[in-house]
This record gives sequence, C-alpha cells and structure tokens, in this order.
Amino acid sequence: PFREGNMWKLVKVAELADVEEARVRHILLSTQGKSPEDEATIKQRADSILAVVKKDRSKFETLVTKFSDDPGSKSTGGVYEWFDRTRMVPQFTKASFDEKSGAITIAKTDYGYHIVEVLGQRSRKERRVLTIDRKIAPIQAMKAAWKTANEFSLNNPDTTSFRKAAEENGHTYTPVPELRAD
Repeated sequence: PFREGNMWKLVKVAELADVEEARVRHILLSTQGKSPEDEATIKQRADSILAVVKKDRSKFETLVTKFSDDPGSKSTGGVYEWFDRTRMVPQFTKASFDEKSGAITIAKTDYGYHIVEVLGQRSRKERRVLTIDRKIAPIQAMKAAWKTANEFSLNNPDTTSFRKAAEENGHTYTPVPELRAD
C-alpha cells in the first residue's frame, strides 16, 4: 500500500496478458453526408483504387495523398502505427487483424470505404492491474472516542483519580508497565 495525496492505494498485477497489435496503412474515401448515389460512386472508386494498389503497392502512398479523406493519417502516408483491437471501429479492426500481414482489403465503416493494407501484426505483453483506493478521512466514531479519551485523561491527571474514574464509569483499568514512544 502507498499514499497518494489524501488516498491510500493498493495495486496488484492481476495478469500478464497478450495484446494483439496491428500496423496498417489506409485510404479513406468518406461517405459521411453523401447521398446513396454518391456512395455508389465512392464504392466504385474504392474498388478501382484497390485494384491499382494490389497490382503495384508502391503507388499506395501517392494515392493516400491524392484521395484519402483522413486528415489524421494523410501526413504519414496513411499509416496507423501499432494499435490494439479496442482502438478502432469493428469493421476496420476486422480488416486489420483478421487478414494476414500483407493483405489489402476494403472495409466499410460509418466513416466510409477504407482501402486497408496490413503492414504487420504482433503480440506484446501487458500488465493488467487492479487498484483499491481509499480516501484518508477520520471516522466520526474515532473522533468521538478520541475526544472522550482526551477529556478523560485531562480530567484525571494522576493514577489514583484515573483508576477511580474508570471504575465509576464501568471501564476496565489496565496498567501498562512500560509505554515506549514507538
């Protein structure tokens, strides 16, 4: 256990998990806000781009610059560095993890059509931890007990009065032969 601010914390490694990761590059042809007719045209363009990159992978980066509607990956040639299965939408995740490294496919998501090339897949170890947090705060019963004990000791400063008051209040008087500072 350790203290952090006004909290006591206890942390335990629950498991050492294998986390699958993928590295991909993609071209997004957005369908957001488009009519069904426009979506059909976008699907045809996606199929055409897929055919081109399957024939010549070296054109992928050029096609990203020319056609991709994803501003987040356009500057990196469409590359999404290592990510796990929880980061992307399900259809994109399926294209990234269920296909073998080197595969090029199309994934339809709410964002549009993605031409996805799987650049690599790996597994890494991840520690999964459990944490218990407890706020450090005086318990009201402890405050009351401390106040009562403090008043009792102040009102009965010597051994004789202390013993007499303890017996009168129904407390047990137990002498302590040696009380150390620690």
